[in-house]
Amino acid sequence: MSGPARARVLFHAGRVVAIEMPDDRPLGELLQLDPAAHGEALGRGRVHGPVGAWLVREGLASEGDVLAALRRQLRVRVGALLRWPDARLRFAPVAAPLPTLHEPVPVIDLVLGGLRDALGSVPAAASRRLRTQRWGLSPLGEALLPKAALWPEERAMAGVLERPLGGDSVLSIGAHRPRALRALYAWHLLGLVTCRRAGTRHGVLLRKRHQLRHAASPADLLELREHGDARRGLRRLLRDVHPDRFEPSLQTTSGEVVQALMRAERKLRG
Repeated sequence: MSGPARARVLFHAGRVVAIEMPDDRPLGELLQLDPAAHGEALGRGRVHGPVGAWLVREGLASEGDVLAALRRQLRVRVGALLRWPDARLRFAPVAAPLPTLHEPVPVIDLVLGGLRDALGSVPAAASRRLRTQRWGLSPLGEALLPKAALWPEERAMAGVLERPLGGDSVLSIGAHRPRALRALYAWHLLGLVTCRRAGTRHGVLLRKRHQLRHAASPADLLELREHGDARRGLRRLLRDVHPDRFEPSLQTTSGEVVQALMRAERKLRG
């Protein structure tokens, strides 16, 4: 990778195992090692193998402290890389064996942590859009956010986003702290949340209700093309018209539409 400087990101078995870049704090500084003990250990001989493993062997740090420092170092370096303008990527195979972390860091944690460090503040235009639009988890967000290491308020925000909700209401879960706004912005940048138009599901419900009143065919109800999959069409529509998606005043209508769609699916499948 090249930019204002050059860095190397090492991947092994689908995981980031190391990032090398200039002008960064070394592992020993992150661990706040005893300078005297560190100097004595260096005087006994040169470092063999990974620095973290050597520190553990010499009794200068525990394995848990080293792993925590490595995770923090990776996150900080990802954040630094995200601040590089016009970065160019070049992939190259590495012949030498690479170390494997005993507790590998999920990529989603590295990227989210790096974005938290890199963002600083959210642009005013983006902040207005985040607050005024409705948001919901994307399929990617549904897959990755439950596995990510989140702050408690971020975890609560991710929970309410399982259903579309106004951005200001989402941010209220995080007490409107800057960290909550940065989290929602980072999720948006990564495609973990998507903007949901407020009227989309209501429009689908009204369209289906109109079709029912005019005795639409099962294929039209399920919006199928010729030889389309009835079950897949039903699943797609249920995401928009299920009663759980609506306010109480519309749940009866929604239930009637769902029953009609299920009957149409059964009829088409014979």
